[in-house]
Amino acid sequence: MTTVIDALTTARDSGRRVHYRPELGNAGDALINVGFYHLADRLGLTYREITGGRFDLDGVLPGDLVICAGGGSISSVWDIGARTLEALTRGDHDLLLLPQTIEGQEEALSLLRPRDLLFVRERRSLAHAVATGVKARIMLDHDMAFHLDPTLARKGMLLRPPARPDDLRRAAAFARHRARGLAGETLEAWRTDDERSDAARTRRRRDDLSLLADRGTLDRASNERSAALLMSVVSWYRQVRTDRLHIGIAAALLGKPVTLSPGSYHKIRSVYEFSMKNDPRFAHVTYENDPQTLAAVSAQAAAAAAAATAGLAATAAGETEDHDGSERRAW
Repeated sequence: MTTVIDALTTARDSGRRVHYRPELGNAGDALINVGFYHLADRLGLTYREITGGRFDLDGVLPGDLVICAGGGSISSVWDIGARTLEALTRGDHDLLLLPQTIEGQEEALSLLRPRDLLFVRERRSLAHAVATGVKARIMLDHDMAFHLDPTLARKGMLLRPPARPDDLRRAAAFARHRARGLAGETLEAWRTDDERSDAARTRRRRDDLSLLADRGTLDRASNERSAALLMSVVSWYRQVRTDRLHIGIAAALLGKPVTLSPGSYHKIRSVYEFSMKNDPRFAHVTYENDPQTLAAVSAQAAAAAAAATAGLAATAAGETEDHDGSERRAW
């Protein structure tokens, strides 16, 4: 099966002009984009970045290859992914769509052509693409954020000097995060947009780290600022609870214990099951109410209870010896 690395290597060696269109969004999308940049650097892929917006194809010539960032915009939650496909499939160029979660949007998916290559990032999207009869070649591979270098977090806080009231509010929010991290608290990072679950309708915008850390996603420089800021904040905490997929991936890459919670549809659970659940590198990542996770937690609790019982038994035995006149411990 063709992997993303195979496809990018082929693009590198093809002699064709290659263009990359970043996913526009928040700091979570920045992690996806930076994963592409880092992988392309490692592979030696030369490309031109499209920075004019979602529908910009200026400079793309017939026969060129346009690489589109992965993500979750081709779903019934959003209409922008469908509109983007409509624009991108009009030209005489090939499309390489990096790993996506797809849900609904059958009409837009039907616009993909046999010359195009669609990567999906979990099995449920693969089944949907096949059932929809997508004409493009379909491949399965992991989310692009898994390709980023987690040392990006060491770049630290890349903040512009406060110039507007919103900048001051953000600075205050980051200060709160820093204090909570130093106090050993858990990072609670929750969606506040249309992908949040019904249970999350009352959460506050300041709890949405992907929006708080957003410093732009239009080009490489802005994506790296946003991604570095998000990774830095996650690195301050000992553990993480989130329904933001890419905050979960950031925590996973940084070795932080993280519990993932569901959003409004299957995306988070599906990526967790395909990319993290059975990978020993991500044993510290769990999914809320997952039977395997609950079994592991129950086993840990049972082991802790057994150890505590053994400790109490040993203490009782020591006290009995003391009352029998045996040698007393020096405490």
